[in-house]
Amino acid sequence: MKRLWITSLGLVLLFSLSCSKSTKPTIQSGWELLYVGEDVDLKSVSFVDEDYGWIVARGEWEFPVFHTTDGGDSWVKQKLPYSSWAVSATKIFFIDRENGWLVGTIGIIAHTTDGGKSWSLKERVVDHSLYDLQFVDLNHGWIGAGGWAFLRTTDGGENWSFSSGVSGFDFLDSLNGFAMNRDYILKTSDGGVTWQEVAECSPYLAGFDFIDLEKAWGAMLISQPFFDSLFSWIVHTTDGGNTWTSQTEVFRGAWLDNLIMIDEHYGWVGKGLNSILHTSNGGETWKEQLTPALKGYIFDICFIDREHGWAVAEHGQILRTKNGGNPLTK
Repeated sequence: MKRLWITSLGLVLLFSLSCSKSTKPTIQSGWELLYVGEDVDLKSVSFVDEDYGWIVARGEWEFPVFHTTDGGDSWVKQKLPYSSWAVSATKIFFIDRENGWLVGTIGIIAHTTDGGKSWSLKERVVDHSLYDLQFVDLNHGWIGAGGWAFLRTTDGGENWSFSSGVSGFDFLDSLNGFAMNRDYILKTSDGGVTWQEVAECSPYLAGFDFIDLEKAWGAMLISQPFFDSLFSWIVHTTDGGNTWTSQTEVFRGAWLDNLIMIDEHYGWVGKGLNSILHTSNGGETWKEQLTPALKGYIFDICFIDREHGWAVAEHGQILRTKNGGNPLTK
């Protein structure tokens, strides 16, 4: 009887231990992989809310626009009234669900007032390739051509004024903005009519994102082709661009691109071919996010708030997050 009791106790303990043993949680990416439906390079993305977004692509003999009204679950192709092997769209920007603009090579500028159902081509102001595009309201916008040309409009793009020597701009409103040239970080308080030198510009500053007149984050890049090396890191300013401090380690063999800060705490930046770094503490730490495997390069990243973001890549691939890209535990 005593022997039977010991055996029974052993079975109870074994059962208890097996029941208390916990399984290791599964970590999944906070990003999901979607497709636009065609094997094209998705060059630029613009969303105005959780549902309405547009992507411009580089296709064969065309640069189609893809539009979604459900956050990216499904896409409709919108064709532009221009096709040529020599033309490639580079940037698209929507200010609301109806009004948007896009730019491309050979000075192409197009505008829509019906959500992309129809596009009107504007008269070319320059023949340079256009890369930068930003509007802060329906009237005030700017276009850049990598320092070769800087275009400014105050009437929604009906007319553009031309100047040069300004690149990499970032406007906070219709009057206040920042930019770069070969030597200086620049600031304007009249919408880009005139610029004042803020500080000498490091030749390695590849771009920046200002959230107000004082605070910004930037990406530094050093390329040494003779040594086949790339070096990049994140910098931060709290005095309007006068001084910058490093926030990350130096990443060797990878560049940083498409830096976006939603506010003074939350931001994202592309690293290398298809990695994404994230900060939730103003850049004190930047952590690489778990993403689905991509074929090719991420061309653009767009966030509308701390949770909802999209990244577009080669071969019609789209990454979407509804939780800021943070990993999911199941």
